[in-house]
Amino acid sequence: MLTSVTVLGKQIPLQASAPESSPYLMDSKIPVLSLGPKDYQTTIHFSSLDFLRPQKGGYFYQLEGVDPEWVFTTDPFARYTTLPAGNHRFRIKVGNLQSESQERTLLMIEVAHPWWKTTWAIIGWVLLAGGIVLGIGRLRIRQKVREIETEMAIREAIAEERQSIRKETARDFHDELGNHFTRINLFAELISRKTERTEEIVPLTNKLRQNIQDVSRGMRDLIWMMDPDQDTIQGTVDRLVSFGHELFEYSDITFETLRPSFDSLPDRGMDAEKRKHLLLLFHEAMNNCLKYSDASIATFSARITPTLLELSFSDDGKGFTPTTTGAGNGLSNMKQRAEEAGGQMSLVSSPGNGASIAVTLPLSDFPPVPAS
Repeated sequence: MLTSVTVLGKQIPLQASAPESSPYLMDSKIPVLSLGPKDYQTTIHFSSLDFLRPQKGGYFYQLEGVDPEWVFTTDPFARYTTLPAGNHRFRIKVGNLQSESQERTLLMIEVAHPWWKTTWAIIGWVLLAGGIVLGIGRLRIRQKVREIETEMAIREAIAEERQSIRKETARDFHDELGNHFTRINLFAELISRKTERTEEIVPLTNKLRQNIQDVSRGMRDLIWMMDPDQDTIQGTVDRLVSFGHELFEYSDITFETLRPSFDSLPDRGMDAEKRKHLLLLFHEAMNNCLKYSDASIATFSARITPTLLELSFSDDGKGFTPTTTGAGNGLSNMKQRAEEAGGQMSLVSSPGNGASIAVTLPLSDFPPVPAS
C-alpha cells in the first residue's frame, strides 16, 4: 500500500480519485498527486499488505512515462527528480526476482506544464510572434514607402530643376539669338537695297536672306522644343500650325487647318522627345509639299478620339508613287520618327491625286495636364 509521498522533503496530503478494482483491497481508491513544474524531487513510500502472499524479498515498481521497464528494489520507496509534464501512473508488484504478486496502481501523478508551455501561453506566443512578424512587415513596408517617396521627391526635384533650366535656356536663346538674326536680316535687306542691282548681287542677297530665315525658323523650333511650357498636345499642334503658316505664307499654296472641337478638349502632356519627332516629321512633309507638289491647297488636321491622337497633312498636288527610290528614303525616315514618337504613320498618294500623311498615337501615352 501507499504510505506517504514527500515532495522536496515535505510530506504531501493526497486526494483520492475514482475507485479501481483490486484483488486485494476491493474498496481501494487511487490517490492523486498534483505537482508543479518546480517540484523537481518526489519520493513515494509504500509497503506490502498482501497477507495472502507475504513479501519475499522486495518490490517491483514502474512510473509510466518515466520508467521504461519495471524496477526491482528492496527499499520501500521510489525517488524521482524532475518529472516530465503530463499524467503518470505509479504501479507496484510485491515479490522477488523469481516470483511476484499481481500489479496494482498505487498513485496517479499529475505534473503541470510550466506556464510558458500551457495552452494559453502557446496561444500567446503564437499571437506575439504573429504580432512581431506583422510589426516587422509593417515597418519594412513603411520604410519602403518612405524610400519610394524620397526617391520620387528627388526625381520631382530633378525634373523641376531640368524644367527650370530648359525654360531659362529657351528664354535666353530667344532673347539673344532673336536680336542677332533680326540685325543680320536687316543688314541683308540694306545690302539688297543699296547695292547696285546686278544679276550677281541680287541672287546672292536673296539666298542670304532665305538662309537667314531658314536658320531663324530652325532656331525658333529648337527654342520651342526646349521650352517646358510647350510639353503638351496643344502646344505641339499650335507649333505645327504656326510653322505651316510661316512656310506657305509667300507661296502659291493656301495653307488650311482643321481641328474640330480640338481646342475645347482638356489638354494633355507630351514629352519633349515625342514633340521633336512629330515636329521634324511634319516639317519634312510640309517642305516636300512646298518643293515638289505643285499643289494649290495644303491642309493640316488634328483630331482627338477617345483612344487616339490623329495628326495628318494632305495636299491636292500632283502626287507621286510612294515606291520610287527618292520618295522611299524620305518616307522611311518619316515612318521611323512616327514609331520613335510611339505611333504609326500611313501614306496615301498616287500620280495626279495629291498626297496624304497621317500619324496616329495612343491617347494613353499623353497624361492629362493638371489644372493650374
